[in-house]
Amino acid sequence: IGLAIDRPEIGNGSPERYTLNIMELVLNVVFLVEAIFKIGAQKFLPYIKSGWNKLDFFIVCTSVLDSLLSASLSPDFYSSNGQNMALGALKILRIFRIFRA
Repeated sequence: IGLAIDRPEIGNGSPERYTLNIMELVLNVVFLVEAIFKIGAQKFLPYIKSGWNKLDFFIVCTSVLDSLLSASLSPDFYSSNGQNMALGALKILRIFRIFRA
C-alpha cells in the first residue's frame, strides 16, 4: 500500500512523507526479524535453497540497504523522500511477497 501511495509530488517535511518513511522503517524491521527467525530455525543453507526464501532474503537485504543509504545520505531521513533510484526501483519486488502464501 505504501508503494502505491508514494509519489514524487510529496514534499520533504510533509506529514505524509514522514508517515511513509516510518511505515517503511517498521515494515523493514518486521521483515528483517522474520528472516532472522526463519534462518535461525532452518539454518542458512536449507533456508536459502527455497526459491521463495531466496527472493525474500534478496528483498529484505535490498530494503535494508536502501534504508541505510537513505539515512546516511539524507540529513533528516524521516522527513525527506531520500530515494536512491537504483535500490528504490527494487522496491517493486516487494509485490512478490504477496504470492508467497
